[in-house]
Formats: sequence, structure tokens, C-alpha cells
Amino acid sequence: QEVMDGLERWTPTGGTPQGAVLSPLLANIYLHPLDKLVTDAGMKMVRYADDFVILCENRTRAEDVLRLVREWTEGNGLTLHPDKTHLGDCSQSGQGFEFLGY
Repeated sequence: QEVMDGLERWTPTGGTPQGAVLSPLLANIYLHPLDKLVTDAGMKMVRYADDFVILCENRTRAEDVLRLVREWTEGNGLTLHPDKTHLGDCSQSGQGFEFLGY
């Protein structure tokens, strides 16, 4: 599919433009199997498009689930953003996290 930009034609080589209406829908369709994988593993996950938080009862379980999610994403041509991927203990003071800007 060609796109007209001014008077020049170009062909996108991949992805959908960020902010496009279609992007979150495609993310939801593509990541639905990940939702199922995590919930079948007994974890609680909150996801908005491609941003998500997984709640676990202890660090060992969190490490196991992170490994599971990393294997799934890499096996499906995706990578976890290293600056956004971390384990934290919300029961400890100062260990909150930011999700969707909050």
C-alpha cells in the first residue's frame, strides 16, 4: 500500500503509525494470547494496548512470570522495553510504579 506524502509517494515498510486509531486495536488482538497465558498461570494482569502490569504474590513468582512473558514476546517477534521492565515490591515504602503516566 502506497502513501501519498505531499507530492512524493512512499511505501511503509512496517507497523502502523503511532497514535493511529488502528494501533490499539491491533495490539489488543495480537496480545490477547499473552493475556490468556498470564491469567492461565494464575496471575492478575492489567493491560492497556501494549503497556501492562502483572501482579504477583512474591518475587520468585514475579521472576517466573517475567521469564514466561519474555519467552512469549520474543517468540512472537516482540521485545520488552528495558527501561519499562522491572520487578518491584509495592509493600515496601517508595516501591510504587508509574503506569500510563500515573
